[in-house]
Amino acid sequence: MTLVLPYRIGITSRPDGGWCDAAPPPFDALFELPVVVAESSAVAIAARELDAFRRAHHVAGFYGQLCDRVADGLVREDRAIERDALWLRREWESALATACNSGARARRWIADERRAWRLAVLERSARKRAHAAQRQREPSEPEKAESLSERAEQYIKRVRDTVGYHWVSAGVLLECRGAARDTVVRLRAWFDRVMLAMQWHRDARDADDDRALFGASTAEVLDATDAALVEASSQLFREAAADATVAPRAREWCAAMERCARAARASEHAATAESRQRLLDAARARLSEAR
Repeated sequence: MTLVLPYRIGITSRPDGGWCDAAPPPFDALFELPVVVAESSAVAIAARELDAFRRAHHVAGFYGQLCDRVADGLVREDRAIERDALWLRREWESALATACNSGARARRWIADERRAWRLAVLERSARKRAHAAQRQREPSEPEKAESLSERAEQYIKRVRDTVGYHWVSAGVLLECRGAARDTVVRLRAWFDRVMLAMQWHRDARDADDDRALFGASTAEVLDATDAALVEASSQLFREAAADATVAPRAREWCAAMERCARAARASEHAATAESRQRLLDAARARLSEAR
């Protein structure tokens, strides 16, 4: 089933393509997240056990991408898609339960992640549609008063909740191995920084699609420009690459992603230093909070 699903839902344009086409190099580093987290936390784990967490992480990615595309209106939810989603959800739960040797723990983590994802998706759609409607009329005083920083912080929280399925396997691994809380917080903050950078990069690239689906792009909702998103993305990748507390391989990946983002800076829209800095300030404020 998973061999043809990526093509059916538009992850790849090739009938023989795979899930990895959704994240071409260097962004495919995300596939190895449990390995990077284990290396960065110095937890003791056997190779076979780590492979089990990698498999659970991959299935989570398959399921999450399918749900994301349905939520974004890119895939019509019919009976076949519902059946595929149910099967992948069960495979995810089974793989995670095998990795952590606890069905209850697997169900708890997945249920918590799905709850946060659903709320974030609903809020994201409502926010973009409200912004599109607001552009057709004179905004109210509360709407005028809402600052870029406030909107950016709300956006950052939504990103964190919509990509949480990528963290589940790594989080469970750390929990099972009794990692210290400060280690978990530190690594989750690093992960959030990388995912936010990836999302800003993607949002700038998909601006036209977002306008067609929601009536507004992410940059427009944040009162910024696509170029500001790309430059802020590049800066976050650079900061993640300079984090000496994560494994060398993780820093190398972030450096490669920063180079990719930097190459995409050219834009017909000028990025103002002010909007870029406000985005970064909001990101740092949110990412510095204890989880």
